[in-house]
Amino acid sequence: MTESALQLPAFVATLLAMGVLGLALIALIEKLVPIIPSYVLYVFLGIEVVHDTPDLFSAIVATTAGGMLAGLLWYGLGRALGPRRTQRLVQRYGRYLLIPQDLFAKSRRGYRKQPLTISVIGHSIPVVRFFIPLPAGMMAVPLLPFLIGGTLGCLLWNSLLIGIGYGFAEHSAHPVMLGVTAVFVLLALEFALFALWRRRQQRLTTA
Repeated sequence: MTESALQLPAFVATLLAMGVLGLALIALIEKLVPIIPSYVLYVFLGIEVVHDTPDLFSAIVATTAGGMLAGLLWYGLGRALGPRRTQRLVQRYGRYLLIPQDLFAKSRRGYRKQPLTISVIGHSIPVVRFFIPLPAGMMAVPLLPFLIGGTLGCLLWNSLLIGIGYGFAEHSAHPVMLGVTAVFVLLALEFALFALWRRRQQRLTTA
């Protein structure tokens, strides 16, 4: 294990001792209560936990499963509360739950048209990935596109960050700097792909 300048809560070390199950639980907790930014946490896991290709694969699968389980819990909450009560919850407690109301409203509008696309993008964007299952549940988005899109988004996010941590582990790079860099790279890629997709949709509409 490399020497890291990042100090994580003690419970993280306890969970890491549990192996793959602990990684899944860490991802679940991070998605429910984002105490530590995921772009820092996952880079840290790549540095500290992943030592070879099998470790990398296991870490990505475990954290994706844990993150999607948490997403299903948020989805179920939104589904149980329904549109009106969920909206009141966000208006009253959104700032404490780190849910920006403008982004929440945009997510609702997006789910009306492109549930699969919004799930993929939403699960691989900082801040949005935390609350995106809630509007999906309140809008009663079909479970299958939510699960497929969410899993793909989590795989993209986790693979990039854990992979970067693993790749730079021998260079003693700081998880925060690596994580921030990874976020900028991922957002630039997603923006470019989304712009291409929008351009293609406009061409099909005008054809």
